[in-house]
Amino acid sequence: MEKQGLITSKFEIKIFFQKVATDLLMVNIVNQAQSGIPSYWRLTKNVSIPPLELGVDCQNGFISNITFFVDGFDVKNIENINISISDGAVLVNTTVFKKTNDYIDVKQSYDVFYNKRKLICSFSEIKNFMKAFKMDRIEVFVNDKNQIVGFSICDLSENEEKLLRSIIQEKCYGSGGDILHIL
Repeated sequence: MEKQGLITSKFEIKIFFQKVATDLLMVNIVNQAQSGIPSYWRLTKNVSIPPLELGVDCQNGFISNITFFVDGFDVKNIENINISISDGAVLVNTTVFKKTNDYIDVKQSYDVFYNKRKLICSFSEIKNFMKAFKMDRIEVFVNDKNQIVGFSICDLSENEEKLLRSIIQEKCYGSGGDILHIL
């Protein structure tokens, strides 16, 4: 998926965390500015969880929604990512889609990281992140070829962190463990 442009208009982005199993969290990010039926770019290689879906509004190129799953066993800690951040929403090159409501499945996995109230989803090695574009609480990362290689949810709320801790706690320790040192 390739970055084509940047819009600096402000959008309202809604983020939903939902515990769908004892050790599995579904995260849905919705851009309230979407106006059409999205097409989807999906990463399908993760075996134990449903694919990551990145919805693109082909009428205007906005990322309209992202749905991904966090398996408590697979969340990794990470140090700060030190790259430049610009304000704005990424516009996506929509020529990869043949029609509205198209699905492109990519046999690629994604990793989930946690760092200081930030949940990071990466489709590439973190060292490939060259620049970030931030809109509201969402950062979108691109590499040196202008390809989208990940995103993050910044400023996690106490409730979001509590849900995240609950799936890690269950996976790592069972229902009675203490995971404060992990998060």
